[in-house]
Amino acid sequence: MNDDAELYENSNSIPRQDAADTLNEYSSRLNWKETGESILDIGSGDGSVTDILRSYLPTSRKILLGCDINERMVKHAEERYGNKTTAFTVLNIEGDIPDEMKGQFDHVFSFYTLHWIRNQEKGFTNIHNLMSNDGECLLTFLAYSPIYSLFEGLKDSPKWTAWLKDFNLFVSPYHDCMEPDRVIEKLFKKIGFRFIDVRSRQKKFVYNKISDFKSRLKLEPDRVIEKLFKKIGFRFIDVRSRQKKFVYNKISDFKITASAINPFKIPEHMLEEFLNDLMEVGEGMGIIDKTKNTPQEGQVPLFEASYTATTDISPDEYTHPGFT
Repeated sequence: MNDDAELYENSNSIPRQDAADTLNEYSSRLNWKETGESILDIGSGDGSVTDILRSYLPTSRKILLGCDINERMVKHAEERYGNKTTAFTVLNIEGDIPDEMKGQFDHVFSFYTLHWIRNQEKGFTNIHNLMSNDGECLLTFLAYSPIYSLFEGLKDSPKWTAWLKDFNLFVSPYHDCMEPDRVIEKLFKKIGFRFIDVRSRQKKFVYNKISDFKSRLKLEPDRVIEKLFKKIGFRFIDVRSRQKKFVYNKISDFKITASAINPFKIPEHMLEEFLNDLMEVGEGMGIIDKTKNTPQEGQVPLFEASYTATTDISPDEYTHPGFT
């Protein structure tokens, strides 16, 4: 992912909206202590999604800690969103977790981050170890997205192969999986999670402008994820896939988004050409259609992406009120 915090913050409206949608759906199912909640947001990035998460949390919380592997993002988030009960720190969820953090968090959240993790079992095991004995987690991440197909379509091009040689390090581990929810559920059970609910959903992202997508550049992923969670040791696992639609109304919006999430070190003077080639590949694959409008006037359907919302919540707890 691009480490330009300002660019990312200006082009991540879709993750922000999707985080709010997920929290609107799941916040009422979470159990909260009367006082002293410690909450962790994994992959906090620029901090804007953590700020949205904060509005759903009880005011009696002890601390909301956002963590990210990128020091520049953490610094930006701390300066912009840090306060007495909200802080940000550098943490690699795929690495070794400090002993003082283990078992300290009553709730762990993550939005659009965990698909970047190569060692999925290590990452989810760390999440499990960060949670308190009665802790809960709510995780949302991509299983498949046609945007990966755009990069894949260019990786063997003589013009771009040198820059995209590490393509496989950045594509979602579930990109080619037909039933990732079952894999994740099995992994979670192996790790020791309980009350597991893994749901894969297909979502269509609609950008107002292709340039928005350029700055952010359907399968059945739930079964693979479910299997993975069971392998780890999660319990009470429920994995489901859903479709969502995101529309970019303008080509320029599409380009902005693609730039923000582009993980490859394309030289600045070549970036516009790279994005234009991505657009051409997308049109050839039928992923991008700059002429076909949706029923919403002026909006252009560009691609569908599935994400997985994962909870570690007991079915008996679904009636508890949330905080909005």
